[in-house]
Amino acid sequence: MLRISRPDRILYYLLTVLISISYTCLRFTMNVEFNWATWKMLYDLTAAIPYGNRILVPLLSRPLVALGSDIRGAYMFWETVSGILLVYGLYNVFRLYMDEKWSRIFSLLFFLFLPMAFLLQFKYHILYPNDTPAMAFTVLALFLALKERWKLLVLLVAVATLNRESSVLIPLIFAAMYADKMGTKRFLLILASLSVAYIIVRLGIMELTRDNPHPYGGEMAFTYANKNSWRVNSNIAGLIYNPMNPFILLATVDFTPFFIIMLRKRIPEHIMNLALVCGVYVFMLFFIGNIFEPRILGEVLAIAYVMVCLGTFSYLNETALSAPNNTLRSEAPTPLAPVAALVQRYGWYALLIAGASGITLLNVLGVKFFFR
Repeated sequence: MLRISRPDRILYYLLTVLISISYTCLRFTMNVEFNWATWKMLYDLTAAIPYGNRILVPLLSRPLVALGSDIRGAYMFWETVSGILLVYGLYNVFRLYMDEKWSRIFSLLFFLFLPMAFLLQFKYHILYPNDTPAMAFTVLALFLALKERWKLLVLLVAVATLNRESSVLIPLIFAAMYADKMGTKRFLLILASLSVAYIIVRLGIMELTRDNPHPYGGEMAFTYANKNSWRVNSNIAGLIYNPMNPFILLATVDFTPFFIIMLRKRIPEHIMNLALVCGVYVFMLFFIGNIFEPRILGEVLAIAYVMVCLGTFSYLNETALSAPNNTLRSEAPTPLAPVAALVQRYGWYALLIAGASGITLLNVLGVKFFFR
């Protein structure tokens, strides 16, 4: 195996810092504030919900502001730190499957994928200081799950939830990889710990920001209630009535779904299971988010990128990638294995049926049924 020299390591660290700083400068130059959640509103914890619930970076910025920085400068600092953590997380995930040389290359190349989702001048080219940290937390969570560092993973869920509610992905990542590999009791205990950590932090945040404005009309911004129309309808209509939008949506995740399909036989099974997690998450975003705001797909892009890189490495080196721990390598049958097999086989169909049923139910009952 090729050894990496000390000068090469130093160069890698310098590149990580320089690329992260450069990306930060690009974002703060090309992206704009949102008038319901300006950087000052976020800092003061007075921004509209759900933006006001994302409190981690504003809280971390307060010591820097107290030392003389302005809010923008503090946010830029944490954006840079988040970029470095993102590279660190990717490197450590890749290092479980490949040598140091490939891990360094793949971890840095992720920055080439980010402009499609964050820097192009879409209608909603908005900058929030929680976007890059959310990707970093997702990748770090994947690493901790692969290393079976459960206590640290629970702590990470709590911290990531302070940053953004998309940390709900972390319990889903664990469940997708380990449902058919662990005994039922151990699996449910870890899943419950992750879920409880998420719920407790979310409830605490909601109590802290309960007086913040709710411009979308629903407690969790599920709808455009003031327009008497479900958000999911506007998302679907945008895909149907503008033939370019489906292709734009694929472009914002760098066409990774196509690469995943092409490389599916090269991606380790436990990692391939994360494709369904991404599908479930995007399904949720159709109901609670603006699917044409590319930044909300950042966590999905990070997971998809890991899948593509592992598949590419396996394909180029003509080698099968083994699981990085004994639990994932285990072939012994577990009580939840039949259930996991059903989900893996029919999960996409179930997701499609649930989506069609949910949309139909919402429209038959109407907005007023849920907001009386």
